[in-house]
Amino acid sequence: MRIVIVCDPGSVDGGAAKVAISSARGLADTGLPIDFICTAGPIAPQLLHLNIAVHCLNMASVWAKANPLAAAAQGIWNGAARKQFENILKGLPAGQTVVHFHQWTKSFSPSVLAAPSQLGMASVVSLHDYFLACPNGAYYRFADAAPCTLSPMSGSCLMTPCDRSSSLHKAVRVARQYVTAKALANL
Repeated sequence: MRIVIVCDPGSVDGGAAKVAISSARGLADTGLPIDFICTAGPIAPQLLHLNIAVHCLNMASVWAKANPLAAAAQGIWNGAARKQFENILKGLPAGQTVVHFHQWTKSFSPSVLAAPSQLGMASVVSLHDYFLACPNGAYYRFADAAPCTLSPMSGSCLMTPCDRSSSLHKAVRVARQYVTAKALANL
């Protein structure tokens, strides 16, 4: 069995990355071959292991983009990440590879979610936040400093200004949420 771990950063920048990197190291220590695919360095020292192949796509986070339209487009669908991701997966044994997604909202985008199944590989997703269901990822109305009780993607949800950044960011996140649901429906 071969494990592919997918996480935007190649170093610890929060809980999701810490879990992804720690699990890669732990699995590698058991002798399993690991491919760690990230979009940005630096690469954590824990990933320097004989059983870990690190693939860094060298892509900027949507938050690092100067052009907000380019950032929005990448956040909704990053075709370049999808192509590079597929090229890596195509070099791995389909029936013996499991792809484990940890974080894909900063650079990868939902474009990568359906790639493993389309290549005959199993995949799993660790939910470190609520982005798989809630557009702002938190089930929280930041402007009101209160938990959100609305059904995600309902009409009420779409009309509520709940994002921590702005209504424009929420609109992009709603579009990404729609694309994520479509990608997952194709698994």
